[in-house]
Amino acid sequence: MPRSAPPRPVRRTAPSVVIALIGLLVLVTPMAAAPPHLETWHRLNPATEDVAPEHERLQCLPGVQWVCRYDKVMEPELELNWDRTIGMFHGRDFPFTQDDCPEWFPTEICEGTEQVIAGTITYVVDEGGAFKTGHALLFTDGVGIAPLYVYWFDSGFVCPWYESFEDALAANPTGTESDCIFEPEE
Repeated sequence: MPRSAPPRPVRRTAPSVVIALIGLLVLVTPMAAAPPHLETWHRLNPATEDVAPEHERLQCLPGVQWVCRYDKVMEPELELNWDRTIGMFHGRDFPFTQDDCPEWFPTEICEGTEQVIAGTITYVVDEGGAFKTGHALLFTDGVGIAPLYVYWFDSGFVCPWYESFEDALAANPTGTESDCIFEPEE
């Protein structure tokens, strides 16, 4: 009759079990982490001579690398303009100090800025074509000013954005006033 094999020592399997548990934790932990929260911002782009006002939207996933999508929202009951222009922004945290603020910026924007995300956005316009430009998202304390300003640093202007479209409408109820601030021409 064959002899039975001696039992395996428990000490040999203990490290294997520990390694397997650690491996399982490494795989499960990232899945259990909360996904980034989508932040959505709105703006009423004022009317021009030939285009009615527009409801603009910027949706961002914050993180080490910020990714934002720009588009326009249909508002047929308000008779706002709409087209298929879209944009994709990629940016990173910028260590902002008040010394970084352009001279022509209003003081309250410079003093109220709490975080800056700087990067580039590529716009694909409805009429065809695309262009890339530099943007800085200036998140403020919102005290007496908009909670977000988008600074087009390649073009020299900054525009306010709001947490809801209702807030954007309240800030520019007629949709005819330009609420962007432009760098003075020399």
